[in-house]
Amino acid sequence: MTVAADATGMGLDDDVSASLPLPAKAVLLDYARRCFAAADRAAIAAATEEIFGAQCTDLYGRTNPIGSVVIAHMSHAGRHLGMIEALRGLRGCGTATI
Repeated sequence: MTVAADATGMGLDDDVSASLPLPAKAVLLDYARRCFAAADRAAIAAATEEIFGAQCTDLYGRTNPIGSVVIAHMSHAGRHLGMIEALRGLRGCGTATI
């Protein structure tokens, strides 16, 4: 499956992204928890060596093994969480772990 980069929201300018309506915190956290649980159950349970070695085209049009793309996205998401943790720590707000 190929997903166009502009379908991800990555290209939104600051004014557009700042005007997006967001749900209440409790709704957003519940959604995030359910999404991660679904990913754990479905995607991770179905992953095999064959699938991780299969080639795919990433969002930037490069051909890579699926496993490499998954690891890259996981580390990228981890960096976001790390920055959120750092910012929350500076503000004295505790952890961002969901």
